[in-house]
Amino acid sequence: MSVDKDESKDIESSDSREKWYKSPALRFVLVFIIVVVSFLTGYRYLIKTTWNDRYLFTLATHTSWVLNKIGERTILEGLPQNLPPEECRAWLSAWARGAKQPGPEDYINKSKDPLTPWEQWSYRAQKARKQGIQTKLGPRVVFALREGLLQKITSLEEKIKNIQGNLTLSEPEKASLIAKYNTELQLLRVQYGEAQKDPEKNRQVSGYIFPFIIISECGAIEIMAIFFAAVVAYPTLIRKKLLGIIVGIPLMYFVNIFRLSFLAVVGALNAGGRWFEFLHYYVWQAVYIVFVVAVWLAWIEFVVYAESKEGMSFRERVMQIFQKRTLLPLFQTFVFCVKFILVVVPLVCIWWALIPIYGWILVQISGSILKFVMGVPIIAGGIRPAGFLNTASTIYFSIQGYEFEKASPIALLVTNLPPFISLILITRISWISRLKKILWGAIIIMLGHILFIVIVLRYQEVLKQYSELPIAVIQFYLTMPFMLWIAVVFRERFLNRSRKNPSQNS
Repeated sequence: MSVDKDESKDIESSDSREKWYKSPALRFVLVFIIVVVSFLTGYRYLIKTTWNDRYLFTLATHTSWVLNKIGERTILEGLPQNLPPEECRAWLSAWARGAKQPGPEDYINKSKDPLTPWEQWSYRAQKARKQGIQTKLGPRVVFALREGLLQKITSLEEKIKNIQGNLTLSEPEKASLIAKYNTELQLLRVQYGEAQKDPEKNRQVSGYIFPFIIISECGAIEIMAIFFAAVVAYPTLIRKKLLGIIVGIPLMYFVNIFRLSFLAVVGALNAGGRWFEFLHYYVWQAVYIVFVVAVWLAWIEFVVYAESKEGMSFRERVMQIFQKRTLLPLFQTFVFCVKFILVVVPLVCIWWALIPIYGWILVQISGSILKFVMGVPIIAGGIRPAGFLNTASTIYFSIQGYEFEKASPIALLVTNLPPFISLILITRISWISRLKKILWGAIIIMLGHILFIVIVLRYQEVLKQYSELPIAVIQFYLTMPFMLWIAVVFRERFLNRSRKNPSQNS
């Protein structure tokens, strides 16, 4: 017992002599910030490339496959083109070789078959970039959870039209199929006419259809960046970092497919209403944090601190996972995530109720800095509460010489505070330590809110020319709860354990 006390005193004395710039927690935070910002900024410059076109299309394809298993039908792309297929393919060929427009060689042996979904999306994306169109683009997915009478009628009419133009069928076969489909079509039209007379049957007519596009912000690059940075920044062997990245990043991708599929079903049921918006912009932010924390902690337990012996076979390593001492950390990680959900939900709701008050405080502080420090002629400012639980609230500033107010949504920016507080509350440390860490972390996050408002408003015109960086910073704000949590509990939760297992560190 006395040996343990001596060892703990040695650790504490060495900690007191440790220079601040040698702190493992500080190194972790610095590496984490550099990697996340670099990752997100770099991706902003990749958005307008065929590489990103292919990534978004792959994501849309996998999401469509899942939705086809859930609903009646899912259509990927399917948009009509103004040009014939061979003309579109000629343009794609020209752009692929770096030409501005197709030449004679680009028309050679070009098929007249209908464009594939990838060709449709690639043509739309590249054409928009060549023309300088700034609207957000992405592969288009039309999900029919349940088709309405109108869609069924249109589908049958298309089938009849295709049969009439089919050269492989004999005339008796055509007549038989057309008669069959005409009977079904007549019945559907009768049902359609009756349903139109009853307002309560509107969904029976229109169906449960939800069209959506998968833009770059839907690609889960943010959570991949968070996990990638957390793994890279943690002090351990390179091979263990590589294993975490190889396993973790695909998991983030699969979770995003689940997210898109889930939102598509909600959008079809809710007709893209407020519940869809609420789940899309707010609930899934907390879910992402839960998932990143869970996978990262699992990597810490099963890879970084896994006990392995020389010559251990793959089967022995797998069997080791099912041992009691290995399953216990997995259970603890699961309990940690459940606690986070139970704590963060009420905290977020309370915080959203306080958004009008907190937003007003932000406006007063940031407005004072802009007016008295930076010389911006602000006449007035305030907050307009709106939306479900104030989630559509906006702050605004009236500036002398500007005809219109400068307004900005506030809820998504400030919602990163409750997740941080929740993570600290469920971490096993003393209550005094919890309160101190919550105080310091809250101050840092709030200063970040003020700094963001000041910089965006002061340099708004300049930032419009370099949109990649501010968007990356906005996405970085979503990582702050996770980053700050690790930073402030690094010593208690991770550093002491590293000292007990020095062989695990790089």
